[in-house]
Amino acid sequence: MVLLEKTKFLEELNILFNTSQSSGSVRITMKLLLLNKGPKDQKLKIEVPKEKVCLIRATFKNKKLSTRITADEVSSFQEEYCTLLKNSLSSLKKTKKLKKKVMS
Repeated sequence: MVLLEKTKFLEELNILFNTSQSSGSVRITMKLLLLNKGPKDQKLKIEVPKEKVCLIRATFKNKKLSTRITADEVSSFQEEYCTLLKNSLSSLKKTKKLKKKVMS
């Protein structure tokens, strides 16, 4: 898995979206990054870091990308990410609504 800076991550994510339009799908996961301290052989307590960090991963077939976003960078990253999603998710199918029959 490749750990990238946020701008490079968004560029690579855009490429993944463009290649996946013909076939396949991109899976994106976001989670709070928790840091463990101490050796692995002892029972560890999970400690939340002082500065909260979000880990974002994207996978498409065999290509995997990831980035870390700090609490200060969240708003700027979210704006760029939302515009990327709006531009890339144009191929979603609209669902047809079924009309309910009115009983008299």
